Amino acid sequence: MSVAILNAETITEFIDDAESFHHSTDERFRLLDTDGDGILSSVELHRGLDKSLGLEYEIRMEDEVNDFYDMFFAQFDEDNHGAINPEGFKLLFRKIMVALAHGIGGTPVLMALQPDSLFNKAVEHELARRKKNQISKASESATPKSLISPRARVRKPRTPGGGLLVCFFCGADSTKKDDP
Repeated sequence: MSVAILNAETITEFIDDAESFHHSTDERFRLLDTDGDGILSSVELHRGLDKSLGLEYEIRMEDEVNDFYDMFFAQFDEDNHGAINPEGFKLLFRKIMVALAHGIGGTPVLMALQPDSLFNKAVEHELARRKKNQISKASESATPKSLISPRARVRKPRTPGGGLLVCFFCGADSTKKDDP
């Protein structure tokens, strides 16, 4: 289990990257589809969500949780055949993640994440995107100054302490002092 800081942007950008989101939900679907028939039964979804959420059978109130899962399952069983197909599963997790993103808003939230959870995939997606942006910016800075127009040569002022500590998720400079 890992701990990460999430905000709405982390989650929504992952969902908006259709290729990454679909790849991750397909991977999760295959893990939950224990009999390999290409659909999730109510039992497979129930067991998979319990495992993903780390719920212990002895601790929870069985009847209430089962009622919740039945209601939850019925909402995404589009054709009422007692199973959820891969597209219904993507819709299910999209709705869950969008609801969580709306609930979090812009406030960073510290969460414990399972290594293979979709929220952990969202964090990994953001880290990869930030690394790609840093590489892109580094290659831009390698361009000879003679090739950059005079207007583009605007320099940003240095922050106190060199700005060495920057919040990894929000980009805020840790050396900034709040105005009284």
